[in-house]
Amino acid sequence: MQWCDAWLALLACGGDEPGQMGGGRKMRRALGLLLLVGGLGLLGFVGTGYGRGLMDRDAARTRWAAIEARAAVRSANAHLADNPGPIAQGTPVSRLLVPHIDLDEVIVEGVGDAVLNAGPGHMPGTPLPGGAGNAVVSAHRDMHFRRLAELGIGDTVVTVTEYHRTTWRITGRRIVAASAASIFPTPELHDWLPPPPLRATAAVVRAVQAGRPLVALETSVLSQGLPIPANAQAYDEMAAAVSAAGAEPVVTAVVRGVPSLGMEPSDLARFLACDGVSKVSARDLGAAMANGLDGATTVAATLALCTHAGIQLFATGGIGGVHREPAFDESADLVELGRSPVIVVCAGAKSILDLPGTLERLETLGVPVIGYRTREMPGFFTVGTGLPLSMYAETAEEVAQVFLAGLSIGRPGALLVVQPPPANAALPQGLVDDAIVDALAAARRAGVRGALVTPFLLSAVNRATGGRSLAANLALLEANSWLAGEIALALQSLTKERKG
Repeated sequence: MQWCDAWLALLACGGDEPGQMGGGRKMRRALGLLLLVGGLGLLGFVGTGYGRGLMDRDAARTRWAAIEARAAVRSANAHLADNPGPIAQGTPVSRLLVPHIDLDEVIVEGVGDAVLNAGPGHMPGTPLPGGAGNAVVSAHRDMHFRRLAELGIGDTVVTVTEYHRTTWRITGRRIVAASAASIFPTPELHDWLPPPPLRATAAVVRAVQAGRPLVALETSVLSQGLPIPANAQAYDEMAAAVSAAGAEPVVTAVVRGVPSLGMEPSDLARFLACDGVSKVSARDLGAAMANGLDGATTVAATLALCTHAGIQLFATGGIGGVHREPAFDESADLVELGRSPVIVVCAGAKSILDLPGTLERLETLGVPVIGYRTREMPGFFTVGTGLPLSMYAETAEEVAQVFLAGLSIGRPGALLVVQPPPANAALPQGLVDDAIVDALAAARRAGVRGALVTPFLLSAVNRATGGRSLAANLALLEANSWLAGEIALALQSLTKERKG
């Protein structure tokens, strides 16, 4: 099997304007090998018009069996040349497999209307998929290729011919004119890819190419932490705040089993609708991937993905911590903070937790907590808690300096930056304390345990405060996102200075 670069492009050929499609590439090491053996193979997918079918799909699959038999003979006789010669129109030439969208099609020779009505067609005069040069495969954009828009950076496409089995990795997106005869990548699209098995949207890739730093956003707060439609409002405000600061918002999730940086609109809509979306902590990532699940990432899971992707900024509302009850109940967020080299901006730990115990546990795990324009631990919904902090920063640059200093001596964990909620949205301490006591009692009566405790308590507190806690939550999420964006730019600037 060989790894190759692939470009997926949708030709603008009349009718409704097509959406953007993705492109791909192989591993860097394999790229050098492929160039050595005869040039860069490119695979283009082209949307075209309708027509009458030359052969139905079942007939194509039956004839494909003969090709597989010839491939077995060729595999056993390496001296046979890889030269297909002239191919008659309608002859099956390749199999196309796209796991992420459950696509399994037989590609036949020809791109006329009669062929394309039955399935994908290979453009005569171009190499077969896996050969050197531009291999163009065409299909109706609203039939056999209607789900290509769901593909993202990092997804794979497999083509199997009599001569080659090739796996392509997607790395970019492009819309090309219907008259385009070839689809060539621009060099800058090879500058950055998230490490496998992560996939990234084209917007994230373009942001990196443009030099904008990334700020991660979790999805558990959207799918499990906030009610509909406040969750959509939260996402819009958080993303806008990061962008306004000059950085790129990167919402993290496991999308149909694929750990993702950024989400396509249809996927985001599904997560905001809380439609079959599981809550995924760091320990759950492998299971969610293996089982093809939609998983909304908690703080812990987001930290794990950030560490794997090399993203250094993460904005959230409040971290998990030590629970007030039962004894020894502690969020996985804390351990993950101790081993993830990420700046995490938040409003402290959630008010429903044992805040003194959480602060002590962070100290034990070696996680520095720095107050941004505050000298005491915020209480998530409240400006203060009376718990003093040993570190203070007045500017984003100071935060970045502390983080870089820690990295320079090999410190492995996160830097937790805490800032109070906006003063106009913060709640009185007494109101929050009374609401939490009542919420804990309600949770005990209802027998709520485990991962359900936090959303249950936050919902109960919101009811007890007449909705004021929800307003505070939205305000602090936006403020934290803005600050994370500012710190991301400061960190990028300082890093460039030290390298230059």
